[in-house]
Amino acid sequence: MFYKAEEARDKMEAPLHVVDLHIEKLCTHYRDLSNAEIILLQLETLEKYFYLAWVHHLGSLTVIHGVGKGKLKSEIHRWLKDRPEVRNFESRYHPLYGNGATVIQFAL
Repeated sequence: MFYKAEEARDKMEAPLHVVDLHIEKLCTHYRDLSNAEIILLQLETLEKYFYLAWVHHLGSLTVIHGVGKGKLKSEIHRWLKDRPEVRNFESRYHPLYGNGATVIQFAL
């Protein structure tokens, strides 16, 4: 029996068009986590929803990272720049999220 990608895709979690990486949105025990653990959880969440969006052929994904000191944003951009699935990404002012979001355009 051959692997059927379409059937596998139908059993996956639904993709999101917008993913919020604020740590309080991702877990309730974030106060017990170190900064390294927090950013790792945020990047793992990004990777999960990035590939779900890609597999489901979404044209774009908006990632809310907040403004803060810019560490998460720079880690996200560093990760995205090496992804062949990405046509482009930009972090310009967004009417809903201000300067705290990056919009990823997929190379479909």
